[in-house]
Amino acid sequence: MPLAEALAHPLVLRERGSGTLEILEFALRAHGIKFNALKVALYLDNTEAIKRCLEAAPAALGFVSRRALDRELAAGLLETVPIQGLRLARRFEAVWVQGQVLARPAQRFLSFAQAQLKGA
Repeated sequence: MPLAEALAHPLVLRERGSGTLEILEFALRAHGIKFNALKVALYLDNTEAIKRCLEAAPAALGFVSRRALDRELAAGLLETVPIQGLRLARRFEAVWVQGQVLARPAQRFLSFAQAQLKGA
């Protein structure tokens, strides 16, 4: 779908201050699009609320992590809509107390997360 067509739909977005909304604002700014010109129907504070809203309002579009949609995609409740020229990428960082050895469960989690990112 062309970007202009996607932005003509009512949008269901994360709340102000969320990383997801920040990434979207940054990507749109790169296209010269001012955020206050968008047709925002709702700002919601969590991904589950956005997904339920999109199920109830098929004309609306939302921006959530692809990984958060597995169940809805498999059930045919929602679908992904590739938007031409729009790249939304998140960056995650892990932090822990300097000088402390990372606990084994935390090490396993980081290894898992890194493997998932490589497969994405």
